[in-house]
Amino acid sequence: MIGKLTLGTSKNSGIPVIIQESGGPELYVEKIVDNNGYLKPGGTSVIDIPSTVNTIAQGGLTYAYCKAGSGLTGEVSDFSHIITIKNAGCDNAFRECTSLTGSPNFSSLTTIEGYGCRSMFYGCTGLTGKVDLSSLTSLSEYSLSYMFYGCTGITEVDLSSLTVINNTSCCYQAFYNCTSLETVDLSALITISANASAAQMFYGCSSLKNINLSALITISANCNHMFYNCTSLEEIDLSSLKVLTEAPYMFQNCTSLTSVDLSSLEGLVSGGTNNGTYYMFSGCTNLVDVKLDSLTSLSLNGDQFIGGFSETGITTNPFKNLTVLPGANQLFANSSIVNGTFPKLSYIVGSTSVNFNNMFYNCHNLKELNFPAVRRMFYAGTISSTFVYNCDNSDFTEINFPTLTVVDNSAPFDNNCFSTNGNNSLTIHFRKDMQTAISSKTNYATLWGAGAIVFDLIGTITVNGETYEREGSCNKDGYYAWHKNTSSITAANGKTYTRSNKSVGYFTTTNPSLSKYYGVMFFWDCSADSTRIRLPSLEPAVHDMVFTNTTEQVPTLEITDVSNNIFVYTVDDAEPEVGDTVYSNTSGTVLGTISAVA
Repeated sequence: MIGKLTLGTSKNSGIPVIIQESGGPELYVEKIVDNNGYLKPGGTSVIDIPSTVNTIAQGGLTYAYCKAGSGLTGEVSDFSHIITIKNAGCDNAFRECTSLTGSPNFSSLTTIEGYGCRSMFYGCTGLTGKVDLSSLTSLSEYSLSYMFYGCTGITEVDLSSLTVINNTSCCYQAFYNCTSLETVDLSALITISANASAAQMFYGCSSLKNINLSALITISANCNHMFYNCTSLEEIDLSSLKVLTEAPYMFQNCTSLTSVDLSSLEGLVSGGTNNGTYYMFSGCTNLVDVKLDSLTSLSLNGDQFIGGFSETGITTNPFKNLTVLPGANQLFANSSIVNGTFPKLSYIVGSTSVNFNNMFYNCHNLKELNFPAVRRMFYAGTISSTFVYNCDNSDFTEINFPTLTVVDNSAPFDNNCFSTNGNNSLTIHFRKDMQTAISSKTNYATLWGAGAIVFDLIGTITVNGETYEREGSCNKDGYYAWHKNTSSITAANGKTYTRSNKSVGYFTTTNPSLSKYYGVMFFWDCSADSTRIRLPSLEPAVHDMVFTNTTEQVPTLEITDVSNNIFVYTVDDAEPEVGDTVYSNTSGTVLGTISAVA
């Protein structure tokens, strides 16, 4: 029921303004449009919104001045008292009004409903200064999409109260090609979710230097090209980000970006219809530091893959704590990487469409590439024919697989996988006890394209009369772990479990809480009753929880004693030799010297 109608006019425009009061003043404009729905020529001044109005109703300013071009002059209307813009309330309202001037003020606006501000100021190149959206907390689908598309004069955006971007395309291309935009405040933003909700949001904002995303915890929607070609972006705070699932091309061509802090990231799920994090940092030519120390696993959502450091300045592999890698197509292709070693990677697995194609393609600076902890490789062609193609640095001479003990029968090494197409010839080193397994692959030495395949890496060492088996990188950089062949632990069920020879197996679950354990488990066997437990850690400790079977959704059994789980350590910069020092802990306490190797 309409309580009151008041008829007014805009500034010299002759366009009637209707204010409806029904639970609160709402603004409508009686528009005079042509057959295409665009405002007919004649209105030359900007509408004056009465200060009593706090809501722009559905259809209120829809297409009111759309495509008026230079025919509409003057400063943008004062929206500072508007609290709510309803569905399509300002849809295309001032689109391509190129002579519209001033700085849009929406300082009281808290809610925009579906399509509310879509393309509202699209192409308004005369707008300048700050866009104040500092009270905005609620968005609906397409509500901010294209709102300031191509507004080349605005310099600052305040979205400091927005906590969630979670509706379909709600911010899609919202500030696309705002080439003078320098600062954006999104300091309260916690979550980006829903399909394409922030895709291309700041695409082409070439003057953008600072953006505050320090509170952002979750990116679970497609953020493709969100900061594409933001060539002035020097830093971005993502230090609180814990979950990242879809961000393809997110920072592509941010050529001034030097460092990204992702140190809180707990898991990375790559996949979906938009290729997960594919090319996330591609073209960031000055990017040299990406902090990913906390990341231990990657998961796949379908047959997609991770990629993203192509054409960057990255010199050292940032995945230093990664234990499982299910696919890494083009991960470092065309990058400046020098050291590509994965120090803690235990398990490599591919599929029909996920492998390591072009992983180090055209890495002309690559000098070192080793896999000191990889125990198992699975699926045909995982290490593809272009794995290190064109890696022609003369110092790049070898790749080591010192802990590899299980190679799936489908032959994960593809033809020419170790061909560099350069003048140097790679030597691939395996453990001595892998010769039979590797040699069973027909013409392996010729087909792999390496200069030589040799079996010269040590599998066991003897110290003080005890034999220890090679385990790989431990939880302290600079050391190599070796475990006693008779190592055992005791569980709360009173049973004793001995470390299995096949210490890494394939463990997977659909339970998201176990994503960090995807594909890697260390097995321990109880000889008394042929039972087995599984641990997600190399060096178990008292009170660690373990899995008792492959279907268990959460670990339920506690370790009560590890006194018989004996590890020793060597330095990891060279193959151990007789006479080398062995340490009883990573603090450097000397145990003795090596008396034999095998």
